[in-house]
Amino acid sequence: MRRLPPLGALEAFVAVAERQSLKQASADLSLSPSALSRRVQALESHVGRKVFDRAGGEFRLTDPGRRLLDEVSPVLETLGRALDTVRAEGAESLSVGVMPAFANAWLLPRLSRFRARHPNMEVALDTAPSPLSRLPTSVDAAIMISGQPEAGLYSRRLCQQRVVAVCSPGLLASGPPLRAPADLAQHTVMVHRRMPELLDVWLEALGVRARPVRVEHYDSGPLLLEAASLGLGVAIAFDTMVPSFLNGGRLVRPFEETIDSPLNYWFFCRQTALGSRPIRRFHDWLFEEASAHEMSHTRPDASRIPKG
Repeated sequence: MRRLPPLGALEAFVAVAERQSLKQASADLSLSPSALSRRVQALESHVGRKVFDRAGGEFRLTDPGRRLLDEVSPVLETLGRALDTVRAEGAESLSVGVMPAFANAWLLPRLSRFRARHPNMEVALDTAPSPLSRLPTSVDAAIMISGQPEAGLYSRRLCQQRVVAVCSPGLLASGPPLRAPADLAQHTVMVHRRMPELLDVWLEALGVRARPVRVEHYDSGPLLLEAASLGLGVAIAFDTMVPSFLNGGRLVRPFEETIDSPLNYWFFCRQTALGSRPIRRFHDWLFEEASAHEMSHTRPDASRIPKG
């Protein structure tokens, strides 16, 4: 049998190639940069060629490295599917990379319906950063926020996200007036650090020129909404993220205006991955749920602010 390099070396190579950064790839794989570098070096020793140019601290694929990546990525995906087929009898599993806020607010409340339909299938939710870079080595599919499809991957938008403003009942009752979006000029407005453009899109779509008195950025969607529920300001957020806070009375919507978001949640996987039964089952169920959500949240045109 032909001698092969360790699987960990191939996994390290693919991660660094896709991230073009040893630091980011090491975070994805939960390895130290030095350990990851040793694995890449082991692969280079095995093939007898440099697979990366390391000038300036960046990792750029060499021509041999690019050819190797094109050959290795689909093989690792095939290997993952082969392993799925020999798991415990009658059981199937799937690992989905997902953002914590989406998992908490949207996916987990619905997951029992998937389990009822497929009782022998295990779905593991992976909330570690950068799931796209870990396809298909440590996650099988990913649900991420994006403004467009991802080149080279199967990409499908779940549903149109809508942007709303929410605040605590106490802030609405005792703070500066919040009768119309223009009143945000007298308030602290809070947005997600990775989606600061939502505030500008919101203000522009509603024709509001005055900027808020203060804009604060949060790294976590749940933390953003928690801060709003404590009266620290008005949060600009996706409508899919707020139902539990609204139903529990911890947040209210000071005005009904909504806008369509330029950023949405998308489902991503490798182009060939839908041939895997676990991925296909999860994909089909997920979009059934997304379609039902979209239909249940359709509002009359008069309550929507059209995109500019």
